Amino acid sequence: MKRDNTLKNSGLAVCVGGGKQRLDYLDLLKGIAIFLMVMGHFLAWNIKSDGSGMSSCMLIKNLIYSFHMPLFFFISGYLIDMKNKVWTSSLVINVFKKRFLTLIVPGLTTMFVSHLLFSGWYFEWFLRAMFVVMVSFSMVKWISCTFKFSIWAEILIHGVIFGIVLYFIRNNSDVCDTWLVSQKNWNNYIYFVLGALFCKYPSVQSSHESKRMVYSVVSVAYIILFYVRNYVFQIGALSFIVALCGIYIALYLGKQANFENKIVKAFVLMGKNSLAIYILSNFFIPSIPGVNDLVHSSTGVTSVGLQIAFGTVVTSYVCIMCLFVDSFFKKSIILNFLYHGKW
Repeated sequence: MKRDNTLKNSGLAVCVGGGKQRLDYLDLLKGIAIFLMVMGHFLAWNIKSDGSGMSSCMLIKNLIYSFHMPLFFFISGYLIDMKNKVWTSSLVINVFKKRFLTLIVPGLTTMFVSHLLFSGWYFEWFLRAMFVVMVSFSMVKWISCTFKFSIWAEILIHGVIFGIVLYFIRNNSDVCDTWLVSQKNWNNYIYFVLGALFCKYPSVQSSHESKRMVYSVVSVAYIILFYVRNYVFQIGALSFIVALCGIYIALYLGKQANFENKIVKAFVLMGKNSLAIYILSNFFIPSIPGVNDLVHSSTGVTSVGLQIAFGTVVTSYVCIMCLFVDSFFKKSIILNFLYHGKW
């Protein structure tokens, strides 16, 4: 595998080999997102809300949950059409087969292992959501390419599908928490589509990269809207805007990273193994007695600092354990298939 060294430090080094392209800064963002996901899970499982809307004890968890999963779907949308593929029916079938192996097979494996260890049946929502979103997106791309639709017609089709599904879900909530038709699945569809559009139009990226003022404005907007969304009144549209602001900030900061820095390299490594960390992390996230009481007995900056400290240390441990265990899985043909969908 070769790299263009002139771009390496900028994070835009494109890996070429086996027909695969990957931008380092997207791996960095995936690494940050998976780290935040694990931290969010640890905080959510160890620190309980006291019911006070203005409490600081849930601040870090709420910040993480405001954008980390939308960021995952945005990046996945960015990566799915990087090569400007011609979306034929055979390509859609290949996407279905590949994603079934890499998302559904590991999900089924995790579900059975979890049942044996903890009882109960639960298929990880992110894996099924990503599968549904990717297959749905691929089918729309195939329709668009087959009938030579314009980009605006394609966007309209995405919007119609999104609107119809959400309308159906909201009017049939008693029967719509299913494997396929779940609001948790489809809420992230729009971020995936936006990621694909962001990749398709470089002019949008260049304007994003060159305007620090836009970054500053978006950062201020994120803080204000996050506060309003969590501590004043809850409106679904605000959650969407807050997530978009968080994605924009992450993209901007990702482009500024020094990719020779060891910490940045560690996050890039986590990004390249983000799916394995997602699948295995629940087995390693601990429940630590006393964390909840300690955070709740503290106030303001101290409480927030404790959340960051506990979250960072525990999440680092969990990610290291996931990477360690996964390195053994990759050496086994059977385990590599069960947890990665690859032979």
